[in-house]
Amino acid sequence: MGTTTFLNSEEFIMLKEIVLKIEKESYNTEKQWNNILTNFGSWENSPDGVDSALLSRKMYFLELLFREFPMLLKRENERIVNIVFPNTLVVGQELAVGRILRRELTNRGGLLLTIEKSDGTLFSHEFID
Repeated sequence: MGTTTFLNSEEFIMLKEIVLKIEKESYNTEKQWNNILTNFGSWENSPDGVDSALLSRKMYFLELLFREFPMLLKRENERIVNIVFPNTLVVGQELAVGRILRRELTNRGGLLLTIEKSDGTLFSHEFID
């Protein structure tokens, strides 16, 4: 059962800084940001939100964020991955099957890893919660 609100977390503050910095040229940024907060706050305080794990809350927030600011998914993907998933595998990390070349959030809310195997071939796998 979730008890910590994502809107009061350090991750949330860092995401807000990214959005407002990147999207500052958009005249509608503040309104879009407030729409996200309203929608997320309503959901987070609903029975579904209250009973959700913190990771699920983060993913729902990202879904709303990318819906309002789709360019963030392309322009700030790695920074957002580092904020939302600070303890995941990192680029350059060696695994039994190879080395991680890239991590990215997907439109479906997953984390896509691209791995280079020891023979030089590449493969990708998407992890979805």
